[in-house]
Amino acid sequence: MEQALWLFCLILARVAMFVALVPLLGGGSLPRTVKAGLAVALSVFWFLHADPALAGALPPPGAWWLYGLGLGREVFIGGVLAYGLGLFLVPVHIAAEFIAQEMGLSFGSQVDPTSGISGNPLTQIFELLAIALFFAVDGHQVLLGILHGTLVQYPPGKLGMPLTT
Repeated sequence: MEQALWLFCLILARVAMFVALVPLLGGGSLPRTVKAGLAVALSVFWFLHADPALAGALPPPGAWWLYGLGLGREVFIGGVLAYGLGLFLVPVHIAAEFIAQEMGLSFGSQVDPTSGISGNPLTQIFELLAIALFFAVDGHQVLLGILHGTLVQYPPGKLGMPLTT
């Protein structure tokens, strides 16, 4: 029972960090309760399909730092994956800023409510179109497939990285 709970906590840590940071799922505009619900639902899905032995050996009862190290690893993997997939919007942002500057629209800057940074309306329109295109070509399925691939390639709870690919 403890091993299953440990595995669920590790999966939840990775998925929750991924859902919290990936800008393609709404960034700062999506309510926290929706993000938490999505993270728990995805974690339950992957937990029900995971092998309980996947989490490796449970750390000894007195070694709380090993629990923290395991959770830290999962949070790090989820954060790096979300950051890497968030780079999908960077070329769109740069292109829209360049076009707006060349058109003389750079004076009409306003604060983007989702990211909190200043940008022009053309940049916001381009980013929204890029996100719509991402979902139109079923990019969200690829996104979840990549997250699943990390759970298979780098199993939760194993502190070492795999030597084979």
